[in-house]
Amino acid sequence: MKNVFPVAAICMCLAGAPRVSAQMPTEVQDESNAPKVLMVVREQIKEGREAAHARAEEAWPRIFQKGDVKTHYIGMTAESGPSEAWFLEPYSSFGGMEKERAEIEKSALAPDLEAANAADGELRTGSRTLLSVFRGDLSYHPAEAMSALPKCRHMAVTVLHVKYGRDADLAQLAKLIIDGQQKSNSDQPILTYQVTSGGTSGTYLLLSPMDTLARMDAAPARAAATRQAMGDRNRQHFDALAAETIQSSESLLFAFNPRMSYVSKEFAAADPDFWNPKPEPPAKPKRK
Repeated sequence: MKNVFPVAAICMCLAGAPRVSAQMPTEVQDESNAPKVLMVVREQIKEGREAAHARAEEAWPRIFQKGDVKTHYIGMTAESGPSEAWFLEPYSSFGGMEKERAEIEKSALAPDLEAANAADGELRTGSRTLLSVFRGDLSYHPAEAMSALPKCRHMAVTVLHVKYGRDADLAQLAKLIIDGQQKSNSDQPILTYQVTSGGTSGTYLLLSPMDTLARMDAAPARAAATRQAMGDRNRQHFDALAAETIQSSESLLFAFNPRMSYVSKEFAAADPDFWNPKPEPPAKPKRK
């Protein structure tokens, strides 16, 4: 969608759908525990090679586990939109990110990681890395989002683009929406990240963790309740400001893949059966 973003959709993105930061509870940020810095790696997968790519990605957690790497991440695969896999890596700061990644590159794991990347690269058509920072002022109940994340199975993502120079107006929109959410007792927490490098200016990621896709069924009702709770005056102000502020948006849906993820023991302990899957049995040889 270009240049036009329906107001109802803004309500569902900025308000009704849960936004969550990235994953790991190992990086403690403010009261919400949301990572201050989030690296998002987007990999475009060759058509028909999604299963092969998922299997290739399983090498990375094994290598990281062997080296007791402290950097964790969640891997997830697209259920809508283009054929992609996203990886969410949380950090306490950009300096911390630099230090952690330098330690990995200098470790004895480097040859194994290089081989894994080469094998993985045969199944990709491209990739993009985004660096983003947590925006608590644009988030709704982030602490709840973080605490619920280990039990979730899906992530709804809205990639929001704001017109040049209108970032401050987005904060006003979020304030109106969050007020409506609180008044309507929305049960969907939200975490928002602002892209600072790797993407176009004015890009925001609205990440919504869900334990079940049934939450999507209730999204329209949540959005309507939020708008109703805003009141006539704030709703009219919101509608007018949104039309001047939002450039475009893209809505995507992902499924968490534990075999493509490397989470902390504390994170996995909340749902060990899911995050610590048993190794798949080797394929039986075909009969000649």
